[in-house]
Amino acid sequence: MIDKKNVETSRLARVIRLRPVPAKLGAILELVDLITPDTELPDLSRKFSRLVQNSKESEEKKHVKAHRVVASCLEKLPEAFRRHVWRGGKVSADVPLNELDKVFLNRSPEDSRTYILRDLLKGDDDVLDDIYYGTIEDAVREYSFIRESRDKLRKIVGLASRPDDFFAFFMFPLRSSGTIRVDKEGIVRISNDRFAEAVEGIDATLVRECEICKRIFWAGRRDKSACSTSCAHALRNRRYRERYRQGLYQGARLTEKDKAALARRGRTRRLKGE
Repeated sequence: MIDKKNVETSRLARVIRLRPVPAKLGAILELVDLITPDTELPDLSRKFSRLVQNSKESEEKKHVKAHRVVASCLEKLPEAFRRHVWRGGKVSADVPLNELDKVFLNRSPEDSRTYILRDLLKGDDDVLDDIYYGTIEDAVREYSFIRESRDKLRKIVGLASRPDDFFAFFMFPLRSSGTIRVDKEGIVRISNDRFAEAVEGIDATLVRECEICKRIFWAGRRDKSACSTSCAHALRNRRYRERYRQGLYQGARLTEKDKAALARRGRTRRLKGE
């Protein structure tokens, strides 16, 4: 026989207990948090579609133009975000990353390739294309990943609020791409994309949008609606003002539960005269 008391206690524990953010999801949330929630990130695929149309140009000119497109998208964004994008998510490279920062953060697209060849490679152009072209391609991939991840996280927040909504499934579809490869033994292996691996199996109700600053964050427990202490304080004040406007703090519609909560918080003065 099921003990209802134990069941209710277990449910309460799941609400109160703080659950740590999954490591891969936490890493993505940190990347998304490098920019403010209202920051607009242009779609690079649309911008690059114009470059593809002019196929007669040399590869060098195409990459310089691609560099210019990426640089223009990153121009007014925080330095930490720009540095991460230009590093392409790498922690090491053929050329020290701090040297690449000097090139792609501070130099124009027109002279960056020449600077790499002359100053970083000392005239040895054997790996120039791998470094210059590879950096731009990695930056495009990382930028697009962060942009798409933010959009997908917002959709997950929306879907988690209505998990059984038949129409929401079709209105807000989330697509995932897989990588198919053949290993050394000739066996086909399929791996999910980076975002799919990070969110697979997580509790979607704990991925939330802060009611104050609109930042996407991991709540850790079901009764948390703000991403930080300051936002939680602002949210409490907002709810307090709303309840006060509704007359809840004037004695007209207070329930016994409300009175007990106010008493515990030292607000007994509002209950005098009832």
